[in-house]
Amino acid sequence: MPSPRNKKRKQKEDLVIVSKKIRFIKNENDKKKIVLTELPVSSTSVKINPSPRKTESNIKEEKPELCAYDDDNDQEDENDYELIRKKNIEDNVKFLSQIGVFEAKQQLNNLVKKPKREASQRGLKKKKIDAIPLVRRKSLRLARIDPQGNNLPNPIIEADTTNKQSFIPPECPVDMVKTLLDPEDKDYHTKMTCTMKSTIKCTKSELSSSLQSYLQEISKIFLDVKGIAKVVPTRIFSLAFHPITEKILVAAGGKWGGVGLWDVQSQENQDGVVAYKPHVSPVNWVSFHKDYPAYIYSSSYDGSFRYGDFETSKFYEIYAVPDDEKILLRNVDFITADTMLVSQTDGCVALVDKRTSRTKAESIYPVSDKALRTVSMHPNGNYFCTGSLDAAVKLWDLRRIKEKSNKCVSEVRHSRVVNSAYFSPVTGRHILSLSDDNTINIYDVNKNQEMTLRKGISHNNHTGRWLTKFRAVWHPSREDVFVVGSMVRPRRIEMFSNEGTLIKTFQNEDLLGSVCSINTIHPVYNILAGANSSGRVHVFK
Repeated sequence: MPSPRNKKRKQKEDLVIVSKKIRFIKNENDKKKIVLTELPVSSTSVKINPSPRKTESNIKEEKPELCAYDDDNDQEDENDYELIRKKNIEDNVKFLSQIGVFEAKQQLNNLVKKPKREASQRGLKKKKIDAIPLVRRKSLRLARIDPQGNNLPNPIIEADTTNKQSFIPPECPVDMVKTLLDPEDKDYHTKMTCTMKSTIKCTKSELSSSLQSYLQEISKIFLDVKGIAKVVPTRIFSLAFHPITEKILVAAGGKWGGVGLWDVQSQENQDGVVAYKPHVSPVNWVSFHKDYPAYIYSSSYDGSFRYGDFETSKFYEIYAVPDDEKILLRNVDFITADTMLVSQTDGCVALVDKRTSRTKAESIYPVSDKALRTVSMHPNGNYFCTGSLDAAVKLWDLRRIKEKSNKCVSEVRHSRVVNSAYFSPVTGRHILSLSDDNTINIYDVNKNQEMTLRKGISHNNHTGRWLTKFRAVWHPSREDVFVVGSMVRPRRIEMFSNEGTLIKTFQNEDLLGSVCSINTIHPVYNILAGANSSGRVHVFK
């Protein structure tokens, strides 16, 4: 019976595991094969002593150790694989040559000719090709050419840019007949002269004091075909009713210096329209005065303020700025029948007197750092208000105004440019302003001439570039209503109360399809007129 020591040694020898080598060889399909090679046990093998805790029953197969001659076997296997691969290639080539594949390939190559590859153009400058000049299309209408190719005469209303004299208004006094837009209107000019001469001094009529009764009366007016006429050839910048009661006369100021008169009730000669051209730039203001019914007043961007006298049939100049100053005249308001205040784009108001022979202002008062849009006199003749590009409505005392620096009595502001600001015509207790900030404001003026906001109205005032700016204007004989243009469709003219309430809209979908930017109300009759940007006047009567 072996001793315990020999028994323990025997167990160690029996537990020696045959080393196996695992070699990974990639085949043609990139798969791995495991090759197991049994190695004989030798004295050089490393003996592995199991852990004392391991028993014979739970001992797992351990990883084999590498032998010293493993690298030689790998090299032999690789050589055998390479020999087999070469033999397979030789057999394939031999088979393909037997069936004539290589001969067919050679014949096919002889039949097919490869196209020659062009040389690369990279880095070479491209040849310049003479481009055919494109002819720009031009409008025959704008070029004043008819479809047959004949030149059309330029209309009188268009300024000749090649002649500097065309930008200078005709020298006054000038005969009205010479300023007619249509020379064939001489006969009708004579009839208009007779009408203006026969008018008597106008008196202010008493209108109904009740707003409700006035609304009932004005709700009866409407627009018909006879109430539409083209008074001036181009966009209208100003509009006014003559205060006479014998006839209904409307005056309009156009873009290129035209001043038109329309006898609404006439049935003769172009629907009763006769137009003159005393200016060469937009006529921003036309008006009449009740003390001089035979006069028509007009101010223009060309820097001249004139009036036409139908008794002498001539235009006279009241005030003109020097040509080199490039100052535009905006609107005018009467202090008396013979004195006026003129608003200018240099931020000044000019005091002029019609009775003097000179055409210079009596006084010029600076009231704003930016251009003025409107000036309006208080009915008592002591105060005036201005609206300007600095977004301010300012109230001034004419008795304390100076020719240097001035301080206003009171001031209120919009957030953008103020396009118009007018005193109420009867008592002057209210000021009506319209601004580009899409608001119409009504201010109360107390005894100390301080302005407080009475009502603010949200109103779309963005007319754009091709329409005349809106102006909210009072009824000339009452101060509880005013009218303004509208951008709402269908096109309309809106009437508001002095409380800011929309009380009436004037519209006709069949006859009124354009925006009436400039509007006015007859001082005596319940008649409303609106003017658009094509020179047409629409009269609701």
